Amino acid sequence: MNYERPELVDALAREYVLGTLRGRARTRFERLLPGSFQMRRAVANWETRLYGLYADMPPVEVPHTVWRRIQAATRPEPRRGGWLAAMAASLIATLFAVLFFSIERAPELPAYQAVLSDSDAVATWSVQVYEDTATARARAVVTTAPPAGRVFELWMLPEDDSAPVSLGVIGTGDAATLALDARQLRILMTSTALAISIEPPGGSPTGVPTGDVVFVGTLVEG
Repeated sequence: MNYERPELVDALAREYVLGTLRGRARTRFERLLPGSFQMRRAVANWETRLYGLYADMPPVEVPHTVWRRIQAATRPEPRRGGWLAAMAASLIATLFAVLFFSIERAPELPAYQAVLSDSDAVATWSVQVYEDTATARARAVVTTAPPAGRVFELWMLPEDDSAPVSLGVIGTGDAATLALDARQLRILMTSTALAISIEPPGGSPTGVPTGDVVFVGTLVEG
């Protein structure tokens, strides 16, 4: 992965701060973070932007029943004080995570992912592919929309330079989840990039892109 690309570093930093960068991708990012000023700056920028949103959120009053449960769990009892304290600490940590960091997280790890950029190298779409559920999840990094009466369609670009293969129509919105079949997953394993084209409603009528290819990104494992 080319970590020198500013748009890729920015997208990875965002996912890292949100907590949605998982598995080997997160491990690699954390390993490179201390030695990269560009990465550290991108992380700091996203922390400022995202944590600032939490600062503006109105305070949430925790129900008294929750505190009573915490107090009951932390009350020492013979031979059980150690694990009860640990359980209470875990409960408190979970409570604050839910209250202050309510971010949607994927329950499984992506097998492949890509950050797709426009012709100006601006990261615009993020795509994660999950083998466990045979789905691809596309999310707009920057709000964008196809021309009126058109839709976006997501394509795989096989490494043998054969014709692009559709992963499905992602529509006109900022997010979409696509169900993948065994053939699509097999082709993904030998693809080097993803692309998004502008197509008529329902997708390309020919099985290959018919409109402009407006976003392209390298496909990487996990």
